[in-house]
Amino acid sequence: MKEALIEASLQAFTNILDNSHNHQVRNFVETVEIQIGIDPGISRILMEVEFPYNKRPRNKACLLAYKNTPEHEEYELLNNPIKQELHFWDLDDLRDLKRNRKEIKKIVKKYDFFVCPTRELRKIPRLGGSCFHRIKKSPIPIEEDSTVIETFDYCKRYRRVYIKKNHTNINSPIGTVQMNPQELQANISAFMDVVDEHGLLYLVKTVYVKSTMGPSFNLYKRNKSATKNKKNVA
Repeated sequence: MKEALIEASLQAFTNILDNSHNHQVRNFVETVEIQIGIDPGISRILMEVEFPYNKRPRNKACLLAYKNTPEHEEYELLNNPIKQELHFWDLDDLRDLKRNRKEIKKIVKKYDFFVCPTRELRKIPRLGGSCFHRIKKSPIPIEEDSTVIETFDYCKRYRRVYIKKNHTNINSPIGTVQMNPQELQANISAFMDVVDEHGLLYLVKTVYVKSTMGPSFNLYKRNKSATKNKKNVA
């Protein structure tokens, strides 16, 4: 099922891009997302997906405790390109907020993700409270053997997908209409691999892909005979 779905996705993405570029042109960059309908009864699951290509070109990211990184002096330069993509917060900035949940919550909601040096990661909950964890934006650690640039590039391709207990759908962005069909196909392949790793393929009922304001395209729909056989086995 997975192989046939991925193969059919190429034509669907071609249609989505054709509709977005030639028929329903918007004045903003539309996101392409996958919508999976599943049977009820699953427990709470966290899926971590690393896409081959950046799913969203305009990410708002924040580097916490940047003065504790080896490259922090380079970031002070006005012409450094990373300053255009990353915002910087030092531990003193968090400490000044004095665990004010409302203010910290506003800051956390402004960004798509946070990165932080591994050795400083334990200080974040003590200074910022549980806001990062509650909004599901826990900082991603910068390992000792990697740089901030490498971690930032990884984060742009990384996504956490939370599935609540008894939910019957999985939605996630997999790219934008600025990408080509092959890149979108590679991203949906990586996403379905993770769905398979969590043993959710047998629960899938429908799979659709669509752009933000465009029509949806069906990639898979479980036939009724398969549903009846599943019930008989159960």
